[in-house]
Amino acid sequence: MVGILASRLKERFHRPAIAFARGTDGMLKGSGRSIAGLHLRDALDLVSKRAPGLIARFGGHAAAAGLTIVENGFPDFARAFDAVCREQTHAE
Repeated sequence: MVGILASRLKERFHRPAIAFARGTDGMLKGSGRSIAGLHLRDALDLVSKRAPGLIARFGGHAAAAGLTIVENGFPDFARAFDAVCREQTHAE
């Protein structure tokens, strides 16, 4: 379901989107979809390098990726992901 939601958000707003659902033990499981010009897996890799420990695990490719984060780390992840997306797409 989160993959479908991420895809619909991406299509509606023409922005990279990640939707999350609560997993177990305080974790959030996310599924992301990207737009042309942003390699989603590489963007997550950059977030992971800039903020070690923020992403528990991730994988994927240019257009789609999955990840797991600690629930209380969501605000930090959102800020870091937004910053990387803005840099990579040169958005203001």
